[in-house]
Amino acid sequence: MIFPPRVTRINTATTLIPDHSTTDILCVDALDNDMFIEEPVGSPSDFQELIIRINNKDEKNVITWSDKYSGQGMPKRLSCNIPIFYSFMFDAVTGKYVRQWLQTIV
Repeated sequence: MIFPPRVTRINTATTLIPDHSTTDILCVDALDNDMFIEEPVGSPSDFQELIIRINNKDEKNVITWSDKYSGQGMPKRLSCNIPIFYSFMFDAVTGKYVRQWLQTIV
């Protein structure tokens, strides 16, 4: 059986803490400040996915990631008004969220 993803939406935040017990997809709809993305809370399963979509409103904003996220090319700055999608998979061996892909929609 396939279940619909659990989507959480926020407008903006200075600190983002995803929650595995309530969220599969996290949407930041109107980021207008610098943001730190914390390690998700909850008890993820091995290979559990987490997608984060960010729509940035200001090109001066800086994104900082917790060291629990890994992957090459983790952008520190985002283009203005162009949503970016990050897909992560939890790796129980390393205890990290490994980036699977990164996509922008222009």
